[in-house]
Amino acid sequence: MNNYCLIMAGGTGRRLWPHSTVERPKQFIDFFGTGRTLLQMTYDRFRRMMPAAHIYVATHTDYADLVRRQLPELPEANILAESTRLSTAPAAAQASRYIRMHDAEACVILSPADQFIVDEDRFVAEVNKALQRLRVSAADRFVALAVQASHPYTSYGYIQKGECLTPGLFRVKTFTEKPDADFAEMFVQSDEFLWNTGLFLWHVSTLERYSSDLLEEVMVHSLDAFLLDQHRADVLVQECTFGWTDVGCWQRMHEASHKDVDGNVLLGQSLVLMEGCAHNTVTLQPGLKAIIKGLKGYLVACHNGSLVIVPNTPDMDIKALQTRLEQ
Repeated sequence: MNNYCLIMAGGTGRRLWPHSTVERPKQFIDFFGTGRTLLQMTYDRFRRMMPAAHIYVATHTDYADLVRRQLPELPEANILAESTRLSTAPAAAQASRYIRMHDAEACVILSPADQFIVDEDRFVAEVNKALQRLRVSAADRFVALAVQASHPYTSYGYIQKGECLTPGLFRVKTFTEKPDADFAEMFVQSDEFLWNTGLFLWHVSTLERYSSDLLEEVMVHSLDAFLLDQHRADVLVQECTFGWTDVGCWQRMHEASHKDVDGNVLLGQSLVLMEGCAHNTVTLQPGLKAIIKGLKGYLVACHNGSLVIVPNTPDMDIKALQTRLEQ
């Protein structure tokens, strides 16, 4: 009963524009047609492991009402809304300190709100195993959860396994955030590297020792960089097998979604006729109809009066294109 979860849900989700907007970012959208948004799916996952009172959501004040509406079971005090958009590291430090005020023996798992998990049962089992390890033998350390790197994606972070402490648990040897394509290919072929999932665990007393640095360095890009790249803390990595995809961009959304026989993904309920098409992602606002012929490997997205038609490739920066459009 000393296990807690902190869900990070304050991002603007501009890499999934135009479906995701600053007014209603990706974590509050039901992309997969399940009736549950990404935030709700993340909450449901951890609700299987702990009571609602032990789940906290860190978000921006602009989104506090959205969190309340989508998670009515969550206690009001568990919505940690900040008026300033903090990076992950200082936000985690502030939330951990708040949890420590209520439970000095708390073990916390931090989770992004924009993940797709293939095997929910295995996820629960492996997270519980990590929490148990943390409490029994590694209370003075941080534990990162990672999965085997199977493709040379340049948009992921890669953790190199070091010394094996117990089966499935390693010291962190190196961390590389968003490597070049050649390095990513080498990492995958070496079988020594894991994808960083952004899931981290710690005992509140452990993070407290680093909290002043975290709060001072508000420009730190993420908790991943602070713990893994800067080598300031003793971090272990647990190799997991629950099946994981970061759905923070359209290419990853395509990978996580159901596909037709030609590899096309249709998100939403719009009527779309596709002929001679393959490996596309199509998402249209309700009521629109579309005919698409001979298109391969593209994103076609129309929402909120904006239309995007671009190759759905790793180097396609939707956020940068949106900024240019606004300018």
